Order: sequence, then structure tokens, then C-alpha cells
Amino acid sequence: GEEIREAKKRQDRRDIVEYLEKMVDFLTKREKCLRERGAVEEANKVQRQLDCASQELTHILCETVSGYYYNGDSGGRGLSLLEK
Repeated sequence: GEEIREAKKRQDRRDIVEYLEKMVDFLTKREKCLRERGAVEEANKVQRQLDCASQELTHILCETVSGYYYNGDSGGRGLSLLEK
């Protein structure tokens, strides 16, 4: 019941964070490559996508951290951003 739902939520959150981290990494490399080739307009588009992905990742991680502390789960185990 409830334990399975919570485990699924945590796994879903980990999957989303992993996807966003890969996207940010890819877009960072693409933007750098485009700028090096002088494709400024295209690089600016990629930069906007990168900004959105970074903001989304930051939002999810902040929610995770605040939920982690709000639920009183910080008890001496160290902070695991993806635990909740």
C-alpha cells in the first residue's frame, strides 16, 4: 500500500533528476560547441533550454530538501537529496 507508493514516488523523482542532469550536461556541451563554431543564435536558443532545465532541476532538488527536513527525516544519516 502506502510504502509501495512512497517507494515509487522516490524512484520517479530519482529518474526525473537523473534525466534532467543528463539534459543539463548535454545542453551545456552543445551550447559551448555552438558558440565555438560561431553559431550564436542557435547557441542562445540552447542557452534558454539550458536555463529552463536547470531551473526545473533546482526546483525539484529544493522541494526534495525541504520535504526531507519538513518530514523530520534528517536524523543523523546525512543529507541524501534523493531520499524523499
